[in-house]
Amino acid sequence: MKIKPELVLRIGLAGTFLYAGLNSILNPTSWIGFIPQWINSIPLLTRELFLTIHGMFEIILAIALLVGIYKKLAALLAFLSIGVIVIFSGIDDVTFRDFGLLGASYALMLLYRKKIDKPNSMS
Repeated sequence: MKIKPELVLRIGLAGTFLYAGLNSILNPTSWIGFIPQWINSIPLLTRELFLTIHGMFEIILAIALLVGIYKKLAALLAFLSIGVIVIFSGIDDVTFRDFGLLGASYALMLLYRKKIDKPNSMS
């Protein structure tokens, strides 16, 4: 059985998003410090609520990546999610991980673009 690089990328990204999503919901005090204070200035939104919503988004994204549904959209959302985190959190001691996740999600986007661009390919 040959393991496809696409599957490895999907599982790796899904594991990251599933861990972060579940952990941020189950242990919010460990994650709340990553949410900027200015979130509280948005009407009807608190940092705690934002963390819960973002955690649920990450879990849904992880499931989509694992199951392989909405592949192109899931890859795009993974890329945008990590990109926004880098933009709003800034560069710090753990940003190197984000660059790897950005690269993996971008590679997945390229794989799906390649499949769509080939009119005669079967996927």
